[in-house]
Order: sequence, then structure tokens, then C-alpha cells
Amino acid sequence: MKKIPGILMLLVFLLFMEAKAQKILEPEELMRMPVYKSIEAALAANPDSVFRISLRGKKLKHIPAEIYQFKNLQWLDLSRNKITTLNDSIGLLLSLTDLNLGYNQLKTLPAAIGNLKHLSVLKLHKNLITHLPKEMGNLRYLESLEMWDNEIDVFPEEMRECRLLRKLDLRGILMSDEKQHAIQALFPNTKIYFSASCACKE
Repeated sequence: MKKIPGILMLLVFLLFMEAKAQKILEPEELMRMPVYKSIEAALAANPDSVFRISLRGKKLKHIPAEIYQFKNLQWLDLSRNKITTLNDSIGLLLSLTDLNLGYNQLKTLPAAIGNLKHLSVLKLHKNLITHLPKEMGNLRYLESLEMWDNEIDVFPEEMRECRLLRKLDLRGILMSDEKQHAIQALFPNTKIYFSASCACKE
């Protein structure tokens, strides 16, 4: 029985260290941080000091496993690659506030995307996305969602909980008036950018 307090103290200490390791910077401070443009350069730095990584246009087919070593990573640009799927490991990047996956070949996102509780900007434009997981509704701090030039015209009802969403870009996606009205009803306080509606059959 005497060992229990010591175990509890250890657990509290570990939780404290985990919380300390996850340092969320304000946007102005984040933008002053260096952008590492290769995994090698980021690994050469102190992992705790890496807040921004750009692997834009690297012809990647998947996210490098080394990315998950950077617990404080807040800004990740993976645009203009050849990524077709994301696995659940994306949910390990708990500090992410800005994720750019534009210009890839994604068709959907894993449920683990809902773990990114600090995410405020998500760019998914120019993909092949047909649907999103209901766990997107967990992104309570999401403010901007770019989905133009995809294949989606229905959003999960759970995304009604994204009450801070201020911008949703759906240009380049053909949908009927009914579909547009349904999406606007789901996000009544969001500025949604639509292309002209079509007389498409459901």
C-alpha cells in the first residue's frame, strides 16, 4: 500500500511532462518560427523546437513516419504530393493547428483526424474526396476548411459541432440547389463559397 502514493506521483509527473511537451504557440509567434523543408533538416534540430515543416512538392506517396517524432509540430504543409491515403497515425500530431493536404489524391480521411483538437485551418483542396468521417465533428476549433475541387456534396451531421467554422470553400464542386441549401443549413454561421448550382440528378 505504501507504494501507491509513489506510483500516483509518477503518473502525475508523466502527465505534467506530456502537457509541457505539447506547447501551442499563438499564430503571430508561430509565424516567426523557422520552416524546415526536409525531414533531415528537422531531425537535425531539437525535436521540441520544430513547429513548422513543409514537404510541399516532394512526390510523397505517404507521410514520412519521422514526422510523428515532432510533438510540438503545429504547421504542416504536405501539398502538391501524391498521397492517396492517410493512416490513423495522423492523429498523433496533437499540436497541429494548420494542415495543408491540397493537391493530393485523397478520397477520404481516417477517423483519427478527429484527434487533432487544436486544428483551426485544414486545406484539402484539389483531391478526390467523396466523404468525410463523422469524427470531423470533434474539430471544435476549426475555422477554415478548403475543399474546392473535390467530389463531396454531403457532410456528416456531426460537423454541426464545428461552431467556430467561418470559411468553407466548395467551389468547383457540382451540386444542386438542394445540396447547397442543406450544407448551408448545417453551417448557418459559416461563409460558404459555392460554384453555380447545377440541375444535376441526385
